[in-house]
Amino acid sequence: MRANDPSDYIRYSPIIDRPTIVWPGGARVALWFALNVEVYEFLPPRDRYSSIYRPDIFLPDVPTYGMLDYGNRVGFWRTLSMWDRRNLPMSVSLNLAMFKHFPEITDEILARNWDIFSHGLYNTRFLYGMREQDERRWINENVSTMLEHTGKPLRGMFGPCISLTENSMDLWVEAGLTYVVDWFMDDQPFPVTAGTGLVDVPYSFDINDGLVMGDMPGRGGRWAVSRQLAALLAPLALQHDRDTVDHDVQEATDE
Repeated sequence: MRANDPSDYIRYSPIIDRPTIVWPGGARVALWFALNVEVYEFLPPRDRYSSIYRPDIFLPDVPTYGMLDYGNRVGFWRTLSMWDRRNLPMSVSLNLAMFKHFPEITDEILARNWDIFSHGLYNTRFLYGMREQDERRWINENVSTMLEHTGKPLRGMFGPCISLTENSMDLWVEAGLTYVVDWFMDDQPFPVTAGTGLVDVPYSFDINDGLVMGDMPGRGGRWAVSRQLAALLAPLALQHDRDTVDHDVQEATDE
């Protein structure tokens, strides 16, 4: 078990003092497209630490589940169409239970040879409070599931619903992972857990859909959508008011 100090995992590194990263082809900027493709259980196991669903109601939380399942029914397919038109590369942050529950989606991902890293098995099962031996079994199940369905080793991890334990980095290295995306505090990849070769590729959480819409799913997201719509419509309403005033002024002038 590690001490309660982030420096046990990462070292402070001001961006002005680092060696220049040399990207392939002499590119000045690297842009990483990472699509979250997730499984939310209708009736997940109870977790005393957290819940993706609203904590003030008994399950099932149908409104929140509906909002979350929209991605697999509609959102993924619209994204797929857009990406196919532009022929862009993609990395998929995949709840690996997708192979079991939504093979229609995983077949399309595999057909395009997109890179896959694990986002855990389900996005309704967290690592918070997990004992070391249980997390070791969990990461080994991730590794075996990836190999079974893709024929490839699992190299990357994004903790399910961004959950970790104090043992996660060490256990993930032990399981053969080479990169994680859970540490958001940088614009460039950086080493994690010194000497292990593990690298963090920072996930851009600031443009995660839950934050862009004003809140995370199950914690006021529906009202956040209303706020976003209000913000989008406000300029139109303001212009309407201005047009009305201009019309009234013109009428008064004509009189």
